Amino acid sequence: RSAIMTGIVGLFLSTGVMGVNAAVISLFLLIGAQSFFQGLSVIMEGVGGVRLLGDPSVTDEERNKANSIMTFVSSAMSITAPICAALLAGLIPVGKKIFGKDGISGALIYGLYAVATGLTGLIYSTVKIFKDKPAAAQVQAGAQAPAKFSWKGALKEIFVSLGQGFKLIGKDRFLSTQVVLALIASFFSDILIFTVLPEYVENVASAGLGSVLNIPVLGWFVKTLTSTAMGSFSMLAVASYLGLMLGSLLNDPVGRLLGKLGFKNEASKTIPLYVLAALEIPLFWLMIATPSLWAVLGLYGLQALVTAFGSIVISGLTQKRQGTYGEQIGKVLAAQSFIAICAGIAATVLFGSVFRNVPIAVLLKYAAIATTALGLMRLISPWTLFSKSERQRNLLPPESGK
Repeated sequence: RSAIMTGIVGLFLSTGVMGVNAAVISLFLLIGAQSFFQGLSVIMEGVGGVRLLGDPSVTDEERNKANSIMTFVSSAMSITAPICAALLAGLIPVGKKIFGKDGISGALIYGLYAVATGLTGLIYSTVKIFKDKPAAAQVQAGAQAPAKFSWKGALKEIFVSLGQGFKLIGKDRFLSTQVVLALIASFFSDILIFTVLPEYVENVASAGLGSVLNIPVLGWFVKTLTSTAMGSFSMLAVASYLGLMLGSLLNDPVGRLLGKLGFKNEASKTIPLYVLAALEIPLFWLMIATPSLWAVLGLYGLQALVTAFGSIVISGLTQKRQGTYGEQIGKVLAAQSFIAICAGIAATVLFGSVFRNVPIAVLLKYAAIATTALGLMRLISPWTLFSKSERQRNLLPPESGK
């Protein structure tokens, strides 16, 4: 993946050597190849995460702490990385040609991204649990000679594995409920929100940023932030990440409080946490009715905060359940990824054609309705994710039949 991303930078630097059509076709091919390996890496990272955190030896407390730390760190990096990119881009004056090219700062930053991706792979290769094969796999590898590769056999294996993944998900009420929630988010909520909110925030920010830019430190921060590719929407992203960071810091004390209130395991804690997450619904409706930039940012950050606790707990429960599938987990994750990608493509095509030229105010109401539907589904999900017995003790593996 790193090599292909570096090839995209090389393509930028070689424009003018090849024709426009050839350059565009080459770009699409490189992006498609990069996305292919990105998809593989996401699934394999998921498998690695399950092997680490879904292992029976990991306690619920350890799992929640690990997920809280990862949420905090990833949110902090999501705030600082775009700012660093904007500062790096600003080091090259506008209009200055390097290697005979204008606008090279974006290509150089993408090149740094390619290098960082390669370094990530090298770091992963030093982690023993990722590097070594499980004992069962070693025995099997020693007992059987590798089959001769054929494209027909490889394609057949792909479809067979996907089919097995779909069956495993369908038989597991926890995983199937998770897929339904993810489909609602991908097909309705996410696509509308991230299509509509950038324009909405741009309109609100245009009336509220003037005086802020003159404030020391804060003005520099906002100016640097809005100079990134996301523009004014980056402020909304920062508000969301700050809410997630605060939620990750408070996750442990909130969990202990729920334990004292009688919610003894992680499955039962999803009930009050998803009731709290349902506050996202009125907060979203209030946000789209508020013309103030700072009120919008605060309300969006609160939405991230109230949903963070349930997200962290359900991530741990998902890892715990997936950990019971052993070597089959790759098939489960591949099937989940395939469903999500299909939903995303369908939603992009549908909303791109149906909601073209629809006023922003109408689209905001559609987004609020989608958020409401997703919030209500989450509210009832503890009873669809778990049986009564599962809410009263630790999660049982699927083969238990209960």
